[in-house]
Amino acid sequence: MQLILRKSRPLLFLIVLIASSGRLLAQTYVGNVEFTSQSALNSWESQWKTVTGNIYITSLASDVITNLSPLQNITSVGGAVIIAENHSLTSLNGLGGLQTAGMLEISFNGALSNLGALSALTTVTGAVNIVGNESLTSLTGLATGLTIGGDLTVRNNPILSVCNVTPICNYQRSHSPGTYLNVSGNAGMCTNNATLYSSCNGPLPVVLTEFDAIGEGASVRLSWSTAAEINASHFDIERSSDGRAWQKAGVLQAKGESLQTESYSFSDNYPFAGENLYRLRMTDRDATYSYSRIRSVYVREAPALAYPNPFSASLSLSPRPATAVELTDMRGKVVYQAQGELPATIATSQWQSGTYLLKVTGQDGLSRQSRLVKAE
Repeated sequence: MQLILRKSRPLLFLIVLIASSGRLLAQTYVGNVEFTSQSALNSWESQWKTVTGNIYITSLASDVITNLSPLQNITSVGGAVIIAENHSLTSLNGLGGLQTAGMLEISFNGALSNLGALSALTTVTGAVNIVGNESLTSLTGLATGLTIGGDLTVRNNPILSVCNVTPICNYQRSHSPGTYLNVSGNAGMCTNNATLYSSCNGPLPVVLTEFDAIGEGASVRLSWSTAAEINASHFDIERSSDGRAWQKAGVLQAKGESLQTESYSFSDNYPFAGENLYRLRMTDRDATYSYSRIRSVYVREAPALAYPNPFSASLSLSPRPATAVELTDMRGKVVYQAQGELPATIATSQWQSGTYLLKVTGQDGLSRQSRLVKAE
């Protein structure tokens, strides 16, 4: 009898495990859900806590959506939650249990006045768009710990005047360089990116109005303008080939204090071959900084530091601004160096054949290297 009981325990455990898994599966709705009327929304079964796809909530029928209470048990949405064009919806009550979503869009809901029902939402892995809600006045009520993994757009909400809530200010200060913050067309401290910055951090050191990057042969010319500068220090011009690893291409000092338009330009004489991504890091005198939007320029062929390669009797330096040049052989021995006013051509007829390392220091203080070959 004892032997039978021992053998039945794994079976009992398996039955319990299958039952538990079944309950989990029974709580998950696989696929997308679309609600276009209140009656359709009222038919939603309360057993579903997780939706793997998207949820669309849009009033397209005469039976307009007025409340979201049938969705009160939903805690997670793997895709997007899109609440759009519901002109009789005054609040998001019913989404109080929602904790995670893949993306969130709240747009063109004419009667919606607040987002307080989203106080449990702590993670949106993608973008958040809050656009065109005519009655929305404040973003107060969003979860303090809300993290946004994608872009954040708060645009064309005509009476929205309170945006300096913790999750929005946290995003403004620390969102990743690959994501973009767009605040525009609202009111008060939500009017634009500059007013949001000021309401979250104090006066913005630089209000950037234009930033362009244009290829000019083997160089890239960058230009930008500011509408105001308060306690501004400098601009770091940063370049990347993949949007992840960034390097400083140059530095320009800011005007510092100005309430009028100021214009700047910078030439990158050593871009990568292929796509070049550029951004400005705008820093004030207290070391506070913010990034501009990223600009992209394609350069067909990167400029050579010297030519020809291979070389023989002489080596010509590229006619680009530089302050120092150094050539070493493969043993590390310096065979040529110069600083200040550099020659256009270096006599090399007496050099031994082989491989040499050329190091050129530009006016920006950055060094570039290239391998050259001395022909026999």
